[in-house]
Amino acid sequence: MLASDNCYLYLNLTLHLASATFSDADHRRYIAEHWVAMLEETIRRVDAFRAAYPEHPIVDVRYDDLVAEPVATVESIYSAFSDSMTLDTRGRDAMAAYAAAHPKDALGVHEYDLSEFGLDAAQLAERFSGYVRRYDVPARRAP
Repeated sequence: MLASDNCYLYLNLTLHLASATFSDADHRRYIAEHWVAMLEETIRRVDAFRAAYPEHPIVDVRYDDLVAEPVATVESIYSAFSDSMTLDTRGRDAMAAYAAAHPKDALGVHEYDLSEFGLDAAQLAERFSGYVRRYDVPARRAP
């Protein structure tokens, strides 16, 4: 998932929560400005924490990896934190069964439309290019 995908998820969720909770007013402009800045600040703070406290491990998990290989991804998380943490056969089987019973896109595919919020994918790509380079975020595959 690219940073622009993450932006859209935050924006869309916030729009639906605000619209359903507060009023029928169109909050898109505010949401776009606020949450894009919030995502930038979140990235900045996580990076600052990593730099200040390298002894505290942070494990990065790509959503695509979690969807494609959930058991292997969770095992990699366990092993990153401790040699003694392992996923037993029962846990592995339960996770594999759940993933098989709930495949991605089983209820349909959601298409992202940043323009709904007055945002431009190319501008967001530039704005978050440091994040994409630093964490080697792969290019988004075409739907």
